[in-house]
Amino acid sequence: MAKDDLTKAQQDLVDHIEAGNKPGLGHNNPPDEIEALKTQLHTDRVQYQKELDRFKLENNNLYTRVADALEVNEHHQQLNGKLQARITDLEEENQKMHDHLDKQLDKARKAGM
Repeated sequence: MAKDDLTKAQQDLVDHIEAGNKPGLGHNNPPDEIEALKTQLHTDRVQYQKELDRFKLENNNLYTRVADALEVNEHHQQLNGKLQARITDLEEENQKMHDHLDKQLDKARKAGM
């Protein structure tokens, strides 16, 4: 959990403890309240870490899905290219057959059919 995620009071307590001082928010705060604050701080840290882990996992899953989609897209583009080339070949072949049949039909007509 980043320090930016802490409330001002929580950050003050963390800074105070890290400085080597005993917890204490003033003369009017009983030790039980301080312990409750420390417990809440720990609970918040655990919760934020779980959320961070969940977001990282979700982010990784999304990157994986994007990579898979890009791979499928590339494969489809290759197939489409091959199909387009095959269509062009068939169109040319079809035109040649059409021309050949037209010539045969013209010959048959000229021959008196």
